[in-house]
Amino acid sequence: MNLYKKKPFIFFLIVCFFIFPIGYINVSSINFDVNQTEVSIGIYNNPPFSFKEDDAIKGIFIDLIEYIGLKVNWKINYYFGTFSDVYNKTIRNEIDIILAVDYSFDTYNSLEFNNETVISTMGVVVTTSSEIHTIFDLHHKRIGVVVDDPMYKSNNGIKNLLNEYKIESSFIEYQNYDDLIEDLEDKHKLDAGVVNNLFYNYKLKNTKVRELDIIFNPLSLKFSSGKDNLNKYYLLGTIDHYLSELKQDKDSSYYDCLRNYFETEENYLILFIKIFLGFATIIISYFTLRVLNIKSKLRSRNKEIEVEKDKSNKMFSFLENSYDYLETLIDGLRNPIQVLIFETEVNMPDNSLMKVNLEKILIILNEIDTIFYSYIEKKKDK
Repeated sequence: MNLYKKKPFIFFLIVCFFIFPIGYINVSSINFDVNQTEVSIGIYNNPPFSFKEDDAIKGIFIDLIEYIGLKVNWKINYYFGTFSDVYNKTIRNEIDIILAVDYSFDTYNSLEFNNETVISTMGVVVTTSSEIHTIFDLHHKRIGVVVDDPMYKSNNGIKNLLNEYKIESSFIEYQNYDDLIEDLEDKHKLDAGVVNNLFYNYKLKNTKVRELDIIFNPLSLKFSSGKDNLNKYYLLGTIDHYLSELKQDKDSSYYDCLRNYFETEENYLILFIKIFLGFATIIISYFTLRVLNIKSKLRSRNKEIEVEKDKSNKMFSFLENSYDYLETLIDGLRNPIQVLIFETEVNMPDNSLMKVNLEKILIILNEIDTIFYSYIEKKKDK
C-alpha cells in the first residue's frame, strides 16, 4: 500500500531525470566534492593560448584559470607536454582539465567541454614568398604544418581543403608553430605555413611573414575534462560561472587579457591619435581663450584711446583758439587803440558805452588811415 502511494513520486523523479540531464543542471545546485582544492591542468605549446616563455607558463587560458582558481581557492598544478600526451592523460583522468581545445580536437569523443567559448580562431596560410597570393599558388609547394593542429588534418583542415581543389602540395610536419616559422623564414625550407589567425596576430603581425587571404576551419576554443572524471561538472561548471561573469563586464580581466595579447601597432596608433587630439584640443582651447582675452583687452584699450583722443581734440581746439587770440593780439600791437578795442570786445558787454565809443573811434581811425594812404599814393604818382 505504501509502495503504491509512492509510485507517482518515483515517476516524477524519473521524468525529471530525463528532462533535465545532470550535465546541464546549474553547478550551484549540485553537491559536488567542494573540498577539492588541487586541480591538475594540462597545457601544450599553443601561443597565445598556452605556452612556456623563460620557464614561465603564460597564455590567455592560463590567465583565466589562474583568476578562477583564486576565486574558488584551487591549488593548480600544471603539466606541460605535447597535445597528444596531454590529451591522453586527460581522458585517462591523470589530468583534470586540458586547455584551449575545440570539439574537432576530440578524436575519440572522450572529452566533456564547458559551455562558454573562451575565444574563437581559424586557420590561415602564411608565407614570405612574393609568388604566393591565392590558394592555387600553393600547387606543388612545401607547406609547414603542426602535427596535432586541427588546422592540418581535421575535416575542415588545410589538407582536405587542398584536396577539394585538387591542389597537390607536400606537407612538412612540426611539433610547434615556433619551429615552423623559423623554417618558413628560410625560403629554402618552406614555401608556406599553416597557423591559426590569433597566433599570427600575436607573433607575426609586424614581421616579414605575411598572411594570405585564405581562411578556413573556424574553431571555438574551450576548457575540457575527461568524460570519466568524477569532478568534471564541478570543474567545468565553476569555469562557466566565472567566465560568463567576466564576459558580461567589458572592463573585466577577461578583456584586459585579450587586449594584452592582441595589442597591435594599429591600436597604439589609435591611442596615439587620441592622445594627440586630446593635447591639440587643450592647446587650441588655451590659445582660443588667450585670443579672446587679448581681444577683450584691446576693446578696453580702444575705449581708453577714444577717451584720450577726445581729450586731445578738445585740447587741440583750445590751443587753436588760443593761437588765433595770440595772433590777433600780436598783430594789434601796432595800434594800441585796436588792442584796447579787442580787449574791450572780449571782456566788456556788448551794450557798454565805452565799447560803443571805442568802436566809433576805430571807424574814424580807419577812415583817417585810408585817407592817409590815398594821399601817399598820389604823391608817389607825381
